[in-house]
This record gives sequence, structure tokens and C-alpha cells, in this order.
Amino acid sequence: MSQPDLTPPVPISGEAFGDNLSVLFDRHLLPGVLDPSNWTARWDSIIRIATSAIAVGSQVNLVTEEDEGDIGPDKVSYNAMPPDVLSLDGTPAASFDAFPIT
Repeated sequence: MSQPDLTPPVPISGEAFGDNLSVLFDRHLLPGVLDPSNWTARWDSIIRIATSAIAVGSQVNLVTEEDEGDIGPDKVSYNAMPPDVLSLDGTPAASFDAFPIT
């Protein structure tokens, strides 16, 4: 019998399209609705606030709204206490800041 993988899920890519953002992780996640206030992003030089977040398969899909202008690289950050992005075995993803998105 195999042992569960207790290493945290890690983001491997992020893709923005319109007002939506998809963050792909290195493993399947526990499906469900997440707290959108745990997420912030910037792309096209605009800070975006998540209004909804859901884990499906190995990705988190966010719907965002524009907040304010902010020049800099495109990025996403996740900071949750307690964490709500979990692998299928219940291991929480660590917080991350300024993960690059395309």
C-alpha cells in the first residue's frame, strides 16, 4: 500500500484571461468553494480582487474584479489562515506571493 504524499500542493502555472485567472497546481486538489479573500493578483497593470474561487481537478479558478492601477509584473498571491487549498489527502498548500502568471 502506498503512503500518502504529505508535501504541500505547489503552483506550477497561472493563466489570466479576461477577468478570470486559473492557477494550476502540481497535484489534484480537494474540490470545493474557496475563500476568495485569500487571493490577490495583478495583470495588465491592474490589481485584481477575487470575487469567487473554486478548486476543480488540479487548479483553482478565480473570477476577479479590477481594483486599482499598479504597474509591475503579472502575478498572483495566496495567503490563507487557515489554508483552504488542500490536496486530496488534506495537505494544505503553503502561502505564496508574486507567483508569475501569463
